[in-house]
Amino acid sequence: MRVFCLAVLFIFCSLELSAQEPPKKEEPKKQDPKKEEGKPGDPAKKDEKSPANAPVSAPSDEMADFRRRGEKFRLRFFLGAGYQTLHPAILSEAGPAWQLNNLIRAADGRSQPAFLVEDTGTIPAIPMRWGADFTYRDRITVAVERHFTTQTYSTKYPSKVTFLAPGNATYQTAMYEGLRLIKWAERRDELEVMYLHPLSSKGIKIGGFLTRQEYTENIEVSMGSLIATRASTTDGGVLTWSEGGSVPATYRTSGWLVGPAVRYQLFEWLGFTYKLSPLRRSGDFNMTGYQILTTQAYTTTGQLGPQSFQIVAPLHFGSFQDKGMRHVLETALRLYCRYSVHLGFVKEDFNRTYSSYFGYTFSPTTNFHPKTNGLGLGEMSQSFRSSSLEVYLKFGLHFYL
Repeated sequence: MRVFCLAVLFIFCSLELSAQEPPKKEEPKKQDPKKEEGKPGDPAKKDEKSPANAPVSAPSDEMADFRRRGEKFRLRFFLGAGYQTLHPAILSEAGPAWQLNNLIRAADGRSQPAFLVEDTGTIPAIPMRWGADFTYRDRITVAVERHFTTQTYSTKYPSKVTFLAPGNATYQTAMYEGLRLIKWAERRDELEVMYLHPLSSKGIKIGGFLTRQEYTENIEVSMGSLIATRASTTDGGVLTWSEGGSVPATYRTSGWLVGPAVRYQLFEWLGFTYKLSPLRRSGDFNMTGYQILTTQAYTTTGQLGPQSFQIVAPLHFGSFQDKGMRHVLETALRLYCRYSVHLGFVKEDFNRTYSSYFGYTFSPTTNFHPKTNGLGLGEMSQSFRSSSLEVYLKFGLHFYL
């Protein structure tokens, strides 16, 4: 609904501006033929007090900066969307971390360490963005922006971590899902101040920026899918798998981005801006919810009996840090003075580490493998890679003072 309202406001302002009649240009005054300059190489003598005879001055600093006197102050609103491929850190946490936690728990005879782990590839998302910025003399810019994504995933996407567990005296050999991503919702709010200083008349400017970022991930995951005990065990053999339900998790973090910025204004209507910054964020997370498990016991004839249902409730929380690099490249194309089209690329690569992690899964069965039981030594002793690449297109509406 917010995006729809912004779009309506954007179209209304555009129509209102286009309806305004542009100011008429004053016709140049005709010069007296007697006072015109002579032929090249033999200029006519003029009065020293005449403005036409005054020495030609160099372009003013104002004109060299932005080439339009009407652009001393600029207010711009923009709205856009993009396409993103990402590798969430929440999926990599289910690989080596889960392996180590199961190895630690293997001493109690109820855990089955994973032997092989099939990691996931990248998954798609459709991000949206809107914001505004205010610029003075094309040098100092203050901008606010919101980036948000809501995406659900079905079984056709590789949004899962798969384990191949070897058999032992208790469990059968099985391949099962350790974690599946069902929903991904991301929101990023940014407040940025940037300064660019012209280096020459070639349209090159260099400077820096400082950004305050508030970042939130709201996800839903399914934990575990298939565990089977042997018929020789005390329970006579039971097949357990995930039937339904999802576990929501929330990651909240914030941090500062600071780094260099460069702009190259190739033409008055076409420019390129590049920003580079280390990515430093810290925050906390929680994962609570429920999941339904279906169990079937083997009969004396070796057949599976009737189904029974059980509910398990994972509870996880802790604190974490994200450290990496961020690259932003944007091309701005101006149309009819008051409109612009921006094509941008955002690349982020970072590692997620935990300074604290605790998890426990309340379950009526010992056959279900929780991700973490007690202190998450697997999560705290490792780092988990996350990366994303976004291509976006946004449209801007300009006002000049």
